[in-house]
Amino acid sequence: MEALVEIPDPLRSFPNLGESSDQGLLQWISAVDHKMLGILYLLVSLLFFLIGGAEALLMRIQLAQPLNHFLSPETYNQPENCGVMFLEVARFSVFYCR
Repeated sequence: MEALVEIPDPLRSFPNLGESSDQGLLQWISAVDHKMLGILYLLVSLLFFLIGGAEALLMRIQLAQPLNHFLSPETYNQPENCGVMFLEVARFSVFYCR
């Protein structure tokens, strides 16, 4: 007997993606399919970019006027290092890791 092999439809860009499965989020976290990994990679890059952008916005509000007390000195120093890191991770992952 011959085993039937399902040939994917070339018009569908993501075969079996979005179909209901009992794995759910575990299917996305443990994915080995290059299309799902690419989507996850872009989503994580977008997340880092948004977090870093929010921290950069807080720093710009603080530096908009002299002697501004929008953020305390301790609060200002916390996101300064992280914000730069988040923006660099997002920039590196989108532009250099293709």
